[in-house]
Amino acid sequence: MPDWLIVVLVVAVVLVIGALAFGAMRKNRAKQVVQRREQAEEHRHGAVGAAREAGEADLAARRAAEEAERARERSEELERKAAETDPDTPKR
Repeated sequence: MPDWLIVVLVVAVVLVIGALAFGAMRKNRAKQVVQRREQAEEHRHGAVGAAREAGEADLAARRAAEEAERARERSEELERKAAETDPDTPKR
């Protein structure tokens, strides 16, 4: 077999192997992109859920604060009535 034919065959094999490796790398990159998109979607979904839970917790906290304020006002009102009713409390 002539030397030039061996060189051509070796170059052809190297080119084919390179092309296959390049194709495999592109396929792998495409797969990674899809995986990253899926992961990003999961993160977005989690963020929406966390935001909803935070909103619900905020609403519950506001309601609890309002209830505490009403209880404080009721307590002050009862204390005022007790002071008015108690004969031992000095009048102002």
